[in-house]
Amino acid sequence: MKPWITQEMISKMDERRKIKNINAAEARKNYNRLRNELKRVTDNVKKEYLENICNEIVEFKKKTGCYDLMYRKIKELGWKETLGIQNIGIEDSQRNRIVERSQVLKNWENYITELYDRRNRPEILDIEPEEEVDTDEEGPYILQSEVENHQVNED
Repeated sequence: MKPWITQEMISKMDERRKIKNINAAEARKNYNRLRNELKRVTDNVKKEYLENICNEIVEFKKKTGCYDLMYRKIKELGWKETLGIQNIGIEDSQRNRIVERSQVLKNWENYITELYDRRNRPEILDIEPEEEVDTDEEGPYILQSEVENHQVNED
């Protein structure tokens, strides 16, 4: 169960579920009212919960500067790194739907190969050595003090 769901929300969900399949006009009206009320309440509570979590994360950064606590708190929100590509379906070049992970990866590999293995692409990129670049084309130097001032202003 989501941590932001309250017992009040659960009771409203149960009440809504009970009258969902009743065909009377009064029951329909009640169902719509409960649905809208529940949607408003859950949206507000979820928003407030996420804002609190975000504020905690910002406080971790301000107080400790420790990113481990921030990442741990983000992980608590339930976003998993392992989901990756397993739930994604894509179309291949013949517009067939592919959902199997190995086939999806193979399709991406083929797409990237086609994209970068073109006849007119240059074999070697001509990159000038830094010493040969005209100083007017280099752009301004970034001073250490500018970086430090920017970091202080971000916090």
